[in-house]
Amino acid sequence: MCFLYVNSLIFHIVKTSHKKYTNLHIYFNHSIPLRIDSKTDDIFYSYESTDIKDIIFSSIHFALENGYKFSQCSHCGRWFFKDGSRAGSRKKYCNRKSTFNGYEHLPCEQAVRNINQELQREKKRIYNSMVREHLSTEQFVYDFLDECAEYMTKIKKCASVQNLSDYWTFLKKYKDGVKNGNNK
Repeated sequence: MCFLYVNSLIFHIVKTSHKKYTNLHIYFNHSIPLRIDSKTDDIFYSYESTDIKDIIFSSIHFALENGYKFSQCSHCGRWFFKDGSRAGSRKKYCNRKSTFNGYEHLPCEQAVRNINQELQREKKRIYNSMVREHLSTEQFVYDFLDECAEYMTKIKKCASVQNLSDYWTFLKKYKDGVKNGNNK
């Protein structure tokens, strides 16, 4: 949705009858002349930077012309360009640093992997503690496992900072409850 918005807001290409591009009209009230190589029909763009808007436009235009797509990071929620290849189209995370507390030194994808590993370890510790206490036949153990499964389903759909934090908080409360002898 954002890709279409940016594309239609910033520019459109005017075609002549022979499928040659005459110029690129920008909604900043000026145009950028194009040059077409008559032998190969390659289109060459030239940019004239007089404003920050021109620099932003040229960056977006370059990315879109070269097959990059605008996408939102599943972890931090920030927008980034990903290439249009098959491998690039499956990319869910940007290369920026994570915003999750304690994992700010890692890129989003690595942070999500590490956080998921730590969450699984914590879940296993709590479950093992329940088994040691001979509570594994109690209903609250099954409730705990069901809730863990629900959190993991949410995280698999979108490993946002909020979803990971919610699961982390749930496990922390459960761990504190089990240590203090409370069921929840």
